[in-house]
Amino acid sequence: MYIFLILIFITGVTIYFYMKQPQFGALPTGKRLELIKKSPNYKDGKFRNLIEKPTISDGYSMLEEIWNTMFKNIPMKEPVGIIPSIKTDLKTLHPKENVMIWFGHSSFFCKLMVSKFL
Repeated sequence: MYIFLILIFITGVTIYFYMKQPQFGALPTGKRLELIKKSPNYKDGKFRNLIEKPTISDGYSMLEEIWNTMFKNIPMKEPVGIIPSIKTDLKTLHPKENVMIWFGHSSFFCKLMVSKFL
């Protein structure tokens, strides 16, 4: 048990000092801080969205959402069969054809009329 606690402590200290490196930035000071404080979105010591958007809806908690995601049996959570994969040559698409191609995860190619979006 002590070894586990020591490992957690060492990991925490390592992460703390690693995150203090210059490439991770620093808190603003001087002119930069004054410029930030003059921003209309800066209130009570932090930036605020123009329109308040809660990270989680009323009536839910982050712990409840994590629990449901990890352990709740959700129907149709995984595909029933194999999702077909079709290799597409984007250079050969017909210029007047509207297409939407999913590249995986959160990447899409969408061509509508003459506009192309990636």
